[in-house]
Amino acid sequence: ETIPADIDAKLVEVAAEYFAEMSAGDVMFKKVMDSQDAWKAMCEAQGPWAD
Repeated sequence: ETIPADIDAKLVEVAAEYFAEMSAGDVMFKKVMDSQDAWKAMCEAQGPWAD
């Protein structure tokens, strides 16, 4: 079942706030989050997998 768009948007907002607070208080956590962001950007730049 799909989460309604308004609830999904709120979850994304709360998660972003949480991760920003955690990153501000923990250098290693920030490094992990930065690494995940870089990995996501690389995957998005490569585009979808071809079958």
